[in-house]
Amino acid sequence: AEVDELSILVAAVEAAGAQDAFEDTSVKVTAFMPTNEAFDDLIAELGLKNVNELLASPLLPNILRYHVVGDPHTSDYFVEGVELPTREGDETLQGYDETTIVAANGNATIMKSDVYTCQGVVEVIDKVMLPPSVFDALEGSSNESAGNSTVAVGGGPPVAGGGGPPV
Repeated sequence: AEVDELSILVAAVEAAGAQDAFEDTSVKVTAFMPTNEAFDDLIAELGLKNVNELLASPLLPNILRYHVVGDPHTSDYFVEGVELPTREGDETLQGYDETTIVAANGNATIMKSDVYTCQGVVEVIDKVMLPPSVFDALEGSSNESAGNSTVAVGGGPPVAGGGGPPV
């Protein structure tokens, strides 16, 4: 993947202080990496003014950890019924059809699959996936006072794109 199409992800990793997570090459993972367009879509979906609002969010580290699965897998592993434990606590993603990953805020499509790195496998995706805990926090914050921007990202919940597999 070109650096340009992942530049917002790189900025997000830096903003979350997670650069060190990529130093230990003995740890092998699957990383789902959203494109810049995916971040732009999330920013619009959340009603944020710009990417800096997302980068300043205290929820950003949780969102990023949700994109990392503890074992390296190629896209042919992501079939219906496969649960993918993420680095975000007990949160899981689900495979569907080798090109679709099911998340709390909808489905992500793998745009570029099976990019091998020294730390495992990268799958470039078209959506920033939100873990259920972040999705719930966003929904809960929309019921609080509008002035509380430390919890809310954009002040309201994202619009779910359908939580289940495509039909």
